[in-house]
Formats: sequence, structure tokens, C-alpha cells
Amino acid sequence: MGLVVVAVLLASCGVPRPVVARRPIGPATPLAAAGLPAFYLPPEPFRPQPPGALVSEEAVPAPGGLPSGSSVVRILYHSLSDTGTDVLVSGVVVVPPGPAPAGGFPIVTWAHPTTGLPPTCMPSLDGAAPIPYLGSFLRAGDVVAATDYQGLPPGGIEPYLVGQSEAYDVLDAARAARQLLGGRASNTVLVAGYSQGAQAALVAGQVAQLYAPDLYVRGIVAIAPPASVTELVPHPLGTTPDGGLVFAVMALVAWAADTPGTSLATTILPAARHVAEGLEHECAPAAVTAFAGLAPDAVLRHGWATTPAAQALETASTVGGAPVFVPILVVQGTADHVVPPSGTTSLVRSELCRVQHDTVAYDQVRGAGHGSVVADAQSEVVSWIGARLSGAPEPPSPCGAPPPR
Repeated sequence: MGLVVVAVLLASCGVPRPVVARRPIGPATPLAAAGLPAFYLPPEPFRPQPPGALVSEEAVPAPGGLPSGSSVVRILYHSLSDTGTDVLVSGVVVVPPGPAPAGGFPIVTWAHPTTGLPPTCMPSLDGAAPIPYLGSFLRAGDVVAATDYQGLPPGGIEPYLVGQSEAYDVLDAARAARQLLGGRASNTVLVAGYSQGAQAALVAGQVAQLYAPDLYVRGIVAIAPPASVTELVPHPLGTTPDGGLVFAVMALVAWAADTPGTSLATTILPAARHVAEGLEHECAPAAVTAFAGLAPDAVLRHGWATTPAAQALETASTVGGAPVFVPILVVQGTADHVVPPSGTTSLVRSELCRVQHDTVAYDQVRGAGHGSVVADAQSEVVSWIGARLSGAPEPPSPCGAPPPR
């Protein structure tokens, strides 16, 4: 099946799609000038390959605390943009020690939280160190594949919070891991992600059956998932600093950079535009610092969410619109000041349960903030993932009820 045909079919099945044309893939930019290792340079000439096709690999040191004999491999592989264009994506694959079981190791494909728009912010630059729960997964005998998302040349900056492209990257990382390991990896996959990655995981669940029928997806874990870009900003715009503002602006900046005819002038106030434009070159910590003292009404124009650019981005970033045919675990901290807990609750109860009739366990972690919820929910998340990968059915319970303890 042709790549363009795949994109059209996905759009016809209710998968969120942008409503404006995106900028075509452009010439390669010199990664060496950005201080990145030569591994990330695209091959010359660039030849399109099927999604998940492995381009190159290199061993990197394993972080401390992992089971002895675990190995970490940095990978470069093919995926698709949200408009069906072949792109290169990087990531890492972490392999547990010892021989694979009959049928191969199952795969946890991890979708990372916000790290920043430029390629210098890619998690794989630090090997496997940024992946949470990694030791638990390896001790359980799971391979872990972790994408960096799109953003390498040929192309532009990361298409931040564009759910469809993120979902493709996550699923194709599992495909690349299978190619890397051959018969040592099975097609049994669980998709897990946090924050930005939680959005990616949920959309991956929506598209997996059509986009990656070769993968047997057993479950989806979404920790602090943003339901859409507009959910990150208070309505009406507030006069005090807000934790979600910088992430909404990052998405607007990335969308404007990647979409012909789109200008930040329609959504960002002149006094804040130079700070917003700087996000193209900043990783997440510096971006958060730059916006720490800024209130939404000092950055965004009133009515910003109704502009054509914001509406197109909203369509591309909204979770929902197609059922997920496997069990889902949604985790949300009740003290989260970045992803509003009320928005996650509405996503679970209204969209996932009532509209899509998905099977959802909803773990509301009392007192957990956006930065602490991953650690606070570790035992529940690891246990739930282990049960799904072992083949245990999701216990019957009302959709949106807490997972069994």
C-alpha cells in the first residue's frame, strides 16, 4: 500500500488531521553545526524506505543500575510525517540480558515528555538515561524502544504536539527494534508515554490497527496526557503565570515554522514574540525559565484559539476521534499545574469512555504534580504493564474506574 494511500485512509478513519497544508520536506541542514554527533546525519542520497526500516545503529554505554548484560543501541529509522512524507527519526533500543524467550522479547515503546523543539534536545543524546522504569522493564524481560520524534533533516524542527506524527514515530520505533533484534523480539508491544508522550501513546492506540497491523499492541499507558493545545491555557486568559503556557506557545511556534502562510503574529502579542521565536532554539528547561514570570494575557492575543492557525493546530493535537481497541491506563496527578486534571478527567469520562467505548483504567494520584506523577505512580504503572504483556485480561470494571491495587 502506498504511503499517500495510508495517510488518506487514516484520515478517513477519524484520526485527527491538520486542516492546512504542511511545508514539504526541505534540504538537509548541517547537524555538525549544531554540535550533534555524525551518527544523526542522514544518508546521502536519501532514499525513502517503509516505515520502521532501520537505517543505522550504534552501541552506546548503558546507564548505571540496569541488570548486568543489558545493552543500549542508538538507532536511526524511517517513519512518516503527518502528511505521509518519509522522514528519518532517531531513538534508542534497550535490550535485557540473556536469551530471548520463545517468540522473542515483548517490546515497550516509550514516548518521551517535552524536551524542546531543536534536535539538540533529543533524549537519545543521553542514551537510555532519560527513560523511566527502565530497570523494571529489563528485569521483566522487556525490550524498550524510545523514539526522539521527528525533527532530523531532511525536515525541520519537531512538529510538537502533532499527535499523528508522534504516534507514527512511536510505533515505528517498535518496528525498528524488531528489525534490529530479528527473532529475539516479538511483535507483542505496549505503548507508554508521559505528558507529550502520553498524547502520542493515545493517538498511537487510535491508529495502530491500520498503520501498524504487524504489531500486536497489548495496551496503552498515558501519564498526564494533554487533551489538546487549548486545554493547556486557561479560558479566559489569566493574568498570573500559568504552567501550561510555555507548552502551548511551543506548539504554536512549531506549527508556524512548519506550515506555509502561518504567522505567529496572529496568536502571539508583539511584546512576547521574540521570546516565543527563541523557543525554536531552546530545550525545555530554558524554555520554561523564559516563560516563568509571564501571564497568558501578556503573551497570547485574546481570541487566539479561534484563529485559523490555532484551529488547525487544535485539530492536529486533539486526542480522540477513533476508538482504541486495547486496554488503556490513564494516570493523572491531582496537583498538576501543567496538564489540568479536570481536562484529563473529561477526556477519560466523556471522550474515551462515553464516546469511544474504550476500556480505561483511570488512576488519579492524589497530591502528585506534573513533575512527580511518574515516580509516584511507578508501582501501579509497572504492574499494569506487566499484566498486559503477560497476556492477562484487563479485569472487568466500570470505564474510568481506578486500576486494581
